[in-house]
Amino acid sequence: MNIRTFILFALGICLFSCGDSSKNGDQTEETPSVEITPVSTPSEDMTFMQLQKWEVTDMIFDNDGLGVALDKKPYLIFRDGRASGFAGCNSFVGEYVEGENNGLNFNNLGYTKKACPEAARIEDRFLKLMETAQSFELNANKDKLKIKSTNGQIHLVLK
Repeated sequence: MNIRTFILFALGICLFSCGDSSKNGDQTEETPSVEITPVSTPSEDMTFMQLQKWEVTDMIFDNDGLGVALDKKPYLIFRDGRASGFAGCNSFVGEYVEGENNGLNFNNLGYTKKACPEAARIEDRFLKLMETAQSFELNANKDKLKIKSTNGQIHLVLK
């Protein structure tokens, strides 16, 4: 392989890896999240959820159950209007808004762009469910969290 071919090949890989971050690998049409009315002070449940690591156990996406069988499971951390965590391959950060009646929206999500074929499907669906989140539910023991989305649900446990 001559140097010109190598440079063109490397340039092609760079351009391909810098593509759109919209995660369109799944052909399901995305439903936008439902707008919520923000609360002025966090609820008792949201206050409890702060600075805790919530690990994903499974998800429901468009009526299909999806187990999370990865060495490193996705997780979510809430902190004063900011959400961060790990989506299965990439780290993410963004904002969340708590609304009346346990309303929840995630906004301005950004994430790193590592390629992980074994985690791509789980990560894609996890991020789409977060982008379309509309509410949350914390169980009485405060160790299980359910995020409800227009496309399904994310089930998490306190770690």
